[in-house]
Amino acid sequence: MKLFEIIAGVILIWFALRAVRQGSQPAGPIGKARRQAASRRSETALKATETVLCRSCGAYVPADHPTACERPDCPFAKIS
Repeated sequence: MKLFEIIAGVILIWFALRAVRQGSQPAGPIGKARRQAASRRSETALKATETVLCRSCGAYVPADHPTACERPDCPFAKIS
C-alpha cells in the first residue's frame, strides 16, 4: 500500500510540474489549437508604416513610396 502512495505522489508531482512549465495555456488539443491560432494572428498582423502629409490635398501617403494625387501642384508628382 505504501508503494502505491509513493507512485501516486510522484505522478501528481510530475503533472504539477508539467502544468507549471506550460504556464496558463490549457493542455490538450484545445490549448494546441489556441496556440496555433495565436501564432497565425501574429504572423498576419498588419505592419505599421511611416506616412507624410501631402501639402496640396492634405492626404497622408506612405513615406517610402509616396503616390501623386490628381492635383497638378502635388509635391509627389515628380517622385512617382
